[in-house]
Amino acid sequence: MTGIGRLLSLKKIFKLYEKNCNKIKSGNGTLYFKPSVPLPVQNKNIFKKAMFEKAERCRMRDRLICVPSVYEDILVSLYGNWKALPPEEDRKPSHFSLDTFKDNK
Repeated sequence: MTGIGRLLSLKKIFKLYEKNCNKIKSGNGTLYFKPSVPLPVQNKNIFKKAMFEKAERCRMRDRLICVPSVYEDILVSLYGNWKALPPEEDRKPSHFSLDTFKDNK
């Protein structure tokens, strides 16, 4: 998937993401699970569906995006103190290189 993602502009990726997110039908359970995470952190990626019932628009750089109203609770669950910067040596993505996006805007 990374190879395919490198061929698409970020604008196109955002549009595809929004389009596909809105197609997902709600199941009968009470939880959502984000499956694209390593096994050691999977428990942090299980959320009550009620957390996603209400949404709000949030500005991220130059665009408005739709986020769950309780986005801060989700960020705390995923990252702990998400407002504090990590140590400088840890401030780089571990799953991809930002260099791949320089010419792909």
